[in-house]
Order: sequence, then C-alpha cells, then structure tokens
Amino acid sequence: MVLVEAQACGKVVIAGDSGGTVETMLPEQTGFIIDCTKSAVISTTINKLLSNAALTKSMGEKGVEFVNEMFDWKPHVVKAKKLFK
Repeated sequence: MVLVEAQACGKVVIAGDSGGTVETMLPEQTGFIIDCTKSAVISTTINKLLSNAALTKSMGEKGVEFVNEMFDWKPHVVKAKKLFK
C-alpha cells in the first residue's frame, strides 16, 4: 500500500521489480520499477529525478490522477452501477 499512498500524495515512486509492484503504479509515468540489487541503477534513477523538477512534478501529478481513478471508491461505484444495470 505504501506505493499507492505515496502516489496519492503526489510523490514519484521508485520500487523494486518484485511481487505486485507493477499493478500499483504506471511504470515510467508515476514512477520507476528498477533492479534494486544494482546500486548504479538506484543512483541513476534518483539523480534523474533530482535533476529534473518538471519530470518529478508531472510524474507526481500523474500519480495522484492514477490513484484517484484506480483506487478511490467513487469510480468503482460507477463501474459497479453500470455492471449491475
């Protein structure tokens, strides 16, 4: 849940490539899924975000949008109503 919570707060996610990570975010749009066993990949990804405020901001905004569409109850209620009609 921490990945979803971070995106809901407008934060870019950097997550390891394991488990259901990919299902909780939009890779390359709301954050990055990386190989956490390679320190160069970790530092490169962090530097990419720290050196590009516009990218960080846009990814954070996309994260909020994504969470509101996928994990908020309102869209699910609308989908359920359509399904049951």
